[in-house]
Formats: sequence, structure tokens, C-alpha cells
Amino acid sequence: MYKTNLNPAAIKTIDGIDCIDIDHLPMKYVNHKFKSRNVNWSNLLMLVDISRQSKRYATLVIEKNMNCYQLYDSTTTIINHQLEKECFLNDKLCNSICNELLISNKRPIIHSKASLLPLQSRNNSRYHSWINTNLVDYTVSGRQSNSVFLYTPDENIYIKVNERPSYLKKKFSDIQKIQLFILDIRNHFNLISAEVGKSISNNPSNDPACRYGFTEDNYKNVIYYLSQEIYLSTQPNKKD
Repeated sequence: MYKTNLNPAAIKTIDGIDCIDIDHLPMKYVNHKFKSRNVNWSNLLMLVDISRQSKRYATLVIEKNMNCYQLYDSTTTIINHQLEKECFLNDKLCNSICNELLISNKRPIIHSKASLLPLQSRNNSRYHSWINTNLVDYTVSGRQSNSVFLYTPDENIYIKVNERPSYLKKKFSDIQKIQLFILDIRNHFNLISAEVGKSISNNPSNDPACRYGFTEDNYKNVIYYLSQEIYLSTQPNKKD
């Protein structure tokens, strides 16, 4: 018996693999629908664009244990809602890094809760489906159909997607480059924070009270805000 809240008829066997075929999943098999609900990013496997398949709901959310439900908002709106909450890992930072790394097509999005890889749009839709690569990897069946399946080590049901393996290989590589760049930025901030800390600590008595109770996190936050302001100041036609 599989862990999933989907109708059991949704599970197919393709190339010997038990899976959910996203491109041919009847929405009647998804039992849960919400006009508004917070996505559990820590458990998110995939945001699937169903705007062309459903008259009322635009996104199919797939979480761990194949917990699936439909949401009214588009995949773009759901992601933007999270990005608006981000202080540092927002779309501006991701776009800046992508510019630097010459990633111009189908840009991934990384925020504090997930690393999102866009699939190519289907059926002339304005929206993309997105994979959370923090939790999901992919494999190719190796059979004549060359089917692509998403999986996690904890799941016994795979997700079949209609995507080229070469595209996924390139995008997973892009995600890794962006993640490494972000880690490098963090390391630079840590060095700056250390230097600031030394400067403030340089007093005759070395009394912690001379720090006015400020923590290292306070200094890091200032640097994060400063980097955000520096970025905005370089953008044309910015609003005050």
C-alpha cells in the first residue's frame, strides 16, 4: 500500500516503475482542493502548473508522502508570495547571480526554503512547473521510451515528467552553481562580520557591555540589508 492521498487509480506502472504520470494525471484523482493554503516548503517536491487542465485551480502541489492538493493560485504567484518574505535570498539576488553566471534561459529560483528548477512550459501556458531540487533527483528509465522520473530516497512512488534528460542535467548544474555562489557570498559576509566584531571589541577593558548588547547576527543582518540596498541603487527606474 502506497503512502499518498491520491486516488489509487492515479498510480501507473511505466517502464516497470510505479509512478504518477504528471502530464496525464486526471485532476479528478486529486481529492483535496484549497483556495488558499500555505505551502509546506520543507516538504515540497513539486509545483505543477495545471492552469490548462483545471477551470478553477492553477497549481497541483506535491509534497512528501505524495501528499497532493490543488491550489487556486498559479505557480508564479505561490513562489512570489514566498520571495516577498525573503530578506536576502530573493528574486533580485538570484537574478543578479544568474546574470553573473550567464544563466539566461529558464532561471532557477533559490530562497531560504527551497531550490526551484523550472520545467519547460507545456500547452502554451504562461506558467512553469517547478521541482524542489533540495529533495528531488531524477533518473532516466534506460528503456526505449527514455522516460524521465523524479524521485526521493524516502518515496516508493516516482513522478514521471515529460522533459528532456539533457535539459534537466543542465538545470541541475545551474542550481548547483547558484548554490555554491550563495555559499561563497555567505563566507565573505562572515569574514566581514568577523572584522567588524574585532573592531567593536577593540576597547581598553574589552568589556562585553561596550558592545551595547549587539550580537554577531545583528551585524550580519546589517550587511544583508546593505547588500540589498546596494543592489537596488544600481537598478534603473527604481522607485523611491
